[in-house]
Amino acid sequence: MQHDMLDCAVDLWDIQGGMMRNKNGKSYAIPLGEIDFSNPPVHEYDSKLDIIENIKRKGILIAYGLHLTSSNRFNDAILYYKYLSNNTYFANDYYPYRRLAEIYDASGDYTAGLVNIKRLLHARIYLNEYQFIWFSEKIRQFMSKTPINDYEVQNWIDHYSFHGALHEKRLNKFLADRFTFKDGEIIVMSEEEYKQGQDLLALEETGLIYERVGNLELAIRHYSSIVSSGEYNNCRFYHRLCECLDKTGDYKRELKAIKLYFRLKPDDRTRLDDELFQKRLESVENKLKSSLDFYFSS
Repeated sequence: MQHDMLDCAVDLWDIQGGMMRNKNGKSYAIPLGEIDFSNPPVHEYDSKLDIIENIKRKGILIAYGLHLTSSNRFNDAILYYKYLSNNTYFANDYYPYRRLAEIYDASGDYTAGLVNIKRLLHARIYLNEYQFIWFSEKIRQFMSKTPINDYEVQNWIDHYSFHGALHEKRLNKFLADRFTFKDGEIIVMSEEEYKQGQDLLALEETGLIYERVGNLELAIRHYSSIVSSGEYNNCRFYHRLCECLDKTGDYKRELKAIKLYFRLKPDDRTRLDDELFQKRLESVENKLKSSLDFYFSS
């Protein structure tokens, strides 16, 4: 019965989405006002309320959790996010599990971190590519710091593959990761912006994993393919590519990557990015000049 109610809640939110005030044609802004943090909110989805009020209530639930962690009340935050994992506003939403994983990682409680991810993978919640990569990487990191049977973890992943991975259509229409807060308003990111951002993060996280395990050549190939494809003309990939090339001492290819940055002008570049790449350009040219001087003097 509970699952039917949760599915209904998600459907209602989707149908009534047009009631929100559109801001700049992309995200939605909803006035929230001041939040009372003296007591934890206990809101549950209420079909009698309109979409605006339901989004406000979910926003308050999110904001209270952020208040706990920013106040270093981590034990309270753990209890609170466990509560949210069973809250109807977070039906088919990975957010509480991700926040718990971050807290367990920061506190060094890797056993609890693995138990939390096991709960997620058995909760029949769909994870997009980035979230699946992120949680898989957390499993790898936690397993390197606490003993656990590889076969057991593989069973969790197999269970997800046959259950949660098949439930994309049941995904919460207002995932908590789409919510931000600014000047007394909740900004709800559009589905298109959210998807594009998650796709970028998936590509970035994949490259960072290659770097963490020490496979810089694979990371370089990964970032190079993204940059050369032109599909994601984003600063972060130029930064990571140049950083990896610099670590391997491949200054000629790094010089080409820097020149490509200035030629293609990434969509999200800022004046600070331009200044950093200018400094990197001067540094690489000096390194190449030094190596050339050394070659002719030897």
